[in-house]
Amino acid sequence: GKSGSSLLQQPAQYRDFIQWQSSGLNNGTLDAQRNFWKGKVAGVHEPLELPFDRRRGVIKSYQGNRLSLVVNSELRSRCFIAAAQCGVTPFMFLFGAYTVLLRRFASNQEYIIGVPCAGRSFKGSENIVGYLTHLLPILVDFAEPEQLTTADAIKATAFKSHLHRVRRLLADAFDHQDYPFASLLKELAPNKDLAAFPLVQTTFNLDRSEGIPSFSPELAASYASQPVSRVLVDFGINIIDTNTELVIDVDYNTGLFDAATINRMGNCFVSLLDE
Repeated sequence: GKSGSSLLQQPAQYRDFIQWQSSGLNNGTLDAQRNFWKGKVAGVHEPLELPFDRRRGVIKSYQGNRLSLVVNSELRSRCFIAAAQCGVTPFMFLFGAYTVLLRRFASNQEYIIGVPCAGRSFKGSENIVGYLTHLLPILVDFAEPEQLTTADAIKATAFKSHLHRVRRLLADAFDHQDYPFASLLKELAPNKDLAAFPLVQTTFNLDRSEGIPSFSPELAASYASQPVSRVLVDFGINIIDTNTELVIDVDYNTGLFDAATINRMGNCFVSLLDE
């Protein structure tokens, strides 16, 4: 028979991750990350104010809908080339455009964007079957440069500088991704506004699909977004890169927005990518 040392090592289990996370919270290992996030978002109390069609209710509603837009392959390629030329990833480039969109529509000078992270920095977690994802509350507190609305050449230079700030912002955030968002909410205990989700009222994400399969010249396939009827935050964009095009899913709270307003904001985002 085989000796115990030659047996395959047992893969990590979800309980191992929970134990690792709990130990980090209790023994001080995650203190530096906790202090990082507290220093970033502890002073943010005002919810994101977008051009709502209706005021928030006394208690938050989760009724929602989804608008899907498509960025064609030509514009997708231009975005990815521009990202490489600016020294940022496609995610950073698209996130940077989203911050400009919010700056144009929001009344806030600073705002928090929730970015999902895999939460799998724990050794062996890549094989764990379980939901480890949580939100990183990215505080955006730099105003949109005035040059972004002026001449094209100046605007391009200003946006490149803006992207470099975004790159540092996101790099710092992902360097501190192990501190759980739920623990941050519990510790900060922001104003218990029952009308809005605490800290984060908007989200952004970029997903990559396996690509659209090709069958035959007579049979074409395309990516179809799933409809939604419930949303967690007021407004959020999830982009799916199909390797040929970008599908932009705009999820929104129907208690706050009309479809026409979301269509205007969604198409404005696409226009920003095309500038």
